[in-house]
Amino acid sequence: MKQSCRQCQHPGFLLGLLGQLLIKSLLLLLISTCAYAAGTSPKLVDYSHRVWTAHDGLPHNTILSIAQTQEGYLWLATWEGLARYNGSTFKVFDRNSQPALRDSATVVLHTGQKGVLWFADTRGNLGRWSPGNQIRYWGKPEGLPDAGIDGIFEAANGDVWITFNGLGLGRLTPTASQFKLIQPQNHTQNFVGIRPTLDRTGRLWVGSLQGLLYVEGNKLLPAPAAFNLPTGVAWPYQAPDGTIWIVAGNQLYQLNDTRLQHIHTLPPELRVTALLQDHYGALWLGTENRGILRLSEHGLETVGAKMGLPEGRIASLIEDQEHNVWAATNGGLYRLREALFSTVGLQTGLSNAFVRTLAEDAQHTLWLGGSGGLDAMNPVGSIRHIPLQPSTDKQGDVSVLSLLADGHTLWVGTYGDGLYELRNGVSVRRYGRRDGLLSNHVRALARAADGSLWIGTRQGVFQLRDGVIQSLNTPGMPSTLIHALLDSGRALWIGAQSGLYRYADGSASKIPLGDAGEPIRALALYLNPTNRALWVSSDRGLWRLLNQKISHIGIEQGLPIDAVFQMAQDNDGSAWIGSNRGVLRLSYLQLREVANGTAPRINAEVFDNRDGMSNAQVNGGAGTSTLLTHDGRVWFATAEGAASVQPQRLLHYRTQSAPATVVEGLLVDGTDTPIPEQGSVNLPAGTRRIAITWAGLNFVSPQSIRYRTQLEGYDNAWTARGNQHLAEFTALGPGHYTFRVEASIGDHGSMGQAAVLHFQIEPFWWQRTTVQAIALLVLLLAIWFIYRLRMRSYHRNAERLELLVGERTSDLQRQTLALQHANEEKSTLAERLREQAELFERQAYQDALTGLPNRRAFDTVLAREFANAHRNNQPLCFVALDIDHFKRINDTYSHAIGDLVLKTVGQLLQNVARESDFAARVGGEEFAVLLNDDRIEDAQTMCERLRENFHATQNWADIEGLQVTFSAGLVRLSTGDANPQQLMDRADAALYQAKRDGRDRICTA
Repeated sequence: MKQSCRQCQHPGFLLGLLGQLLIKSLLLLLISTCAYAAGTSPKLVDYSHRVWTAHDGLPHNTILSIAQTQEGYLWLATWEGLARYNGSTFKVFDRNSQPALRDSATVVLHTGQKGVLWFADTRGNLGRWSPGNQIRYWGKPEGLPDAGIDGIFEAANGDVWITFNGLGLGRLTPTASQFKLIQPQNHTQNFVGIRPTLDRTGRLWVGSLQGLLYVEGNKLLPAPAAFNLPTGVAWPYQAPDGTIWIVAGNQLYQLNDTRLQHIHTLPPELRVTALLQDHYGALWLGTENRGILRLSEHGLETVGAKMGLPEGRIASLIEDQEHNVWAATNGGLYRLREALFSTVGLQTGLSNAFVRTLAEDAQHTLWLGGSGGLDAMNPVGSIRHIPLQPSTDKQGDVSVLSLLADGHTLWVGTYGDGLYELRNGVSVRRYGRRDGLLSNHVRALARAADGSLWIGTRQGVFQLRDGVIQSLNTPGMPSTLIHALLDSGRALWIGAQSGLYRYADGSASKIPLGDAGEPIRALALYLNPTNRALWVSSDRGLWRLLNQKISHIGIEQGLPIDAVFQMAQDNDGSAWIGSNRGVLRLSYLQLREVANGTAPRINAEVFDNRDGMSNAQVNGGAGTSTLLTHDGRVWFATAEGAASVQPQRLLHYRTQSAPATVVEGLLVDGTDTPIPEQGSVNLPAGTRRIAITWAGLNFVSPQSIRYRTQLEGYDNAWTARGNQHLAEFTALGPGHYTFRVEASIGDHGSMGQAAVLHFQIEPFWWQRTTVQAIALLVLLLAIWFIYRLRMRSYHRNAERLELLVGERTSDLQRQTLALQHANEEKSTLAERLREQAELFERQAYQDALTGLPNRRAFDTVLAREFANAHRNNQPLCFVALDIDHFKRINDTYSHAIGDLVLKTVGQLLQNVARESDFAARVGGEEFAVLLNDDRIEDAQTMCERLRENFHATQNWADIEGLQVTFSAGLVRLSTGDANPQQLMDRADAALYQAKRDGRDRICTA
């Protein structure tokens, strides 16, 4: 009995007890007759809906008929024109369009053979729209009766059957331009023909206000008396599988060949105006004023105002090639699309669209809390509002932030009214500041392992035990806004505005996430039941805590956004996460691999409005905003209701084929140009600008279509166009071109069949091939003539040149001999100049007397070695040497003897110095020696050896008894020597000291 009552609360149950009986009987009907069913149809809640009106581009809100042609266009008959819909925009054809209609008010549509569309207007004109925007009319001028048209049907042989208001049934053979009118047996001026249809046997059935009719030869006869149809309105409907349904009054029949089977008696007040059998085999019934009914294995469900259906008559129902259901209504074009996500919102009974938190109790009631208070949805979908008394005298409902279902108890945390305790859906107590809460802002709730309740507020965490609230003011606990609480049994995990905390055994500690300088907000917590991994959702991605190790998954690892909210894991191993930009679906196995470091990036799918969500903003940071319910469905709290997804339907939903693509328009230098169905468009010479528009005919997710184009004859490469619908080409040369456009769903989907447009730009007369060939021939003849003239002149000049060559040859020979002699003299002079240059270069850097380098060479080497020693921290010793009493030698023996002494000194220096040392004469009797990589002791040894050689030399300059000595100053490079001059100054000082001490000695400094 409880289950029956629960069924009576279903939102699709609008017809009371009579409707319940209808459900049961029609279910039996489906079991026995729907052998055509193609599969299990989804529940009505799994459809998303949308309405298009004049605000969206329709010429009029009242849709009188709908049809879809072979290429995929959706056509709509309205009072203000014929509208063609490509999934993105409406193209309206009326008396002012191109092509133009005879009358804008279009009332009847029918999809014919070979992709044509038959239509009729209020003035009795019958039109045939062929691919390529070609229209042919039949009306009063072409021999048709002057009467309104109620119905059209094209047979397989090409004959068109037309019902004329007040006259009868017409048969038009377009190929032979033959027309014949068949009047009913009991002809009346009130005749209205409804939906002519052929059955499998080839018999034509026609509905009318007086009952069902059929054609026998050239007669329009009433249905056989054996059918025993009720009097009044009756009309047929042919399903895609060929099944003929008959609606007669309030009776529903099936016609099998010539046998009529009664199916069901409909309620007398339910007037059916349209029928549709979808690809699942479910039957959709459009009504005069009761919306749309769907009959399937789920029972009889109602599509009404709660699902956005405009009020009024349903004139037509069709299912398109992508299995969307379309309805022609008085209030616009209505579509039901099987979507991955469905939404429970205002139209389905929620008290407020802004949902913040979700919970499911043991009775499978879904609780929804938001800015408008608390709602409960039972397992069959009925929603009721649960009033909560505010803590003050303010008007309206409380704002709910968090929910926790615990058996028959529901805990409700609010924005400013504290904590409510509900039992069996009734509020029994409210906890606030007087009960121990420091803040009535309750954002998070969790059941403790000992049965108490954890409460997260704006001012920290509290514990409710046996009706008493205590504050957890343990050192280390956060006192800021609490976003989430999770009791793992061993510890209480706290997600706060200031980060993540752990509370256990009376002590609290903060768990560092990320860099210490960047605070991380821990917005939600999820504990994996298998491996006890704790997942933290934050404003910087996901964090995993496992075995005392923290791993991070953020934008760098593939998450599409920074801030993520509550995680839930479905039964198929996928993790679902809400965010401000939609719902993320990730493989939990891949999440674990990235966290373990065995995979570099995560692949995330993002779902949003395109997938059926009313609003892609999922709320978070308070309560449970993502919830896995008992039936495997995942729910999300969003800014416009609660969105849900059944993960098992994901594979079916994602298998979308590439859309058909059509070229819609060709604009040549600003002028709209017709496009033929076949062949090429010829464009005049001098065409400067060509604009081509196209569309991918997709009604499921047109915003996801991506295009690419190619213009063969100009550039054979494909050009990615994104979601653009226009390509422009300027200054194309004359020739043949083939334009192709392909479409795919998404950036990585497979491309569908290309739409092709051939066009040719005619050349100017001077660009024609024949003209250019003649011009080329004339040019070649002119070139040949000029060539012949030049060759004749060439031969004359050759003879004259031959004489001149003989005369000049002897002159050249004489000149050659003279040049050879001059060249020899030049070589000799050059050799002398080279030798002189080498001598000058040596003199510039060498002392001519001693053969040692001079002062100029020494300064260069000293600067270089000084820099190297400083840079590489190497030792460098410098010796300043002066011949003792050299002036006395010059004065006593002459300057010539002095020069011989200097030569001898130079030789002694060269004998003592190593290859790496550098000795030079830097003045008259002054010499200097640089010693690389030597210690001061080694340098002093060298100086002593030189002094011994001086003493060993007897009779200097062959002067008997002449003895020569020297005084020297020796220094080693120190860190205080800023430049070479300072080093030399120190050596000079040591030299002067040697002279003061009596000469013939070496002093160091």
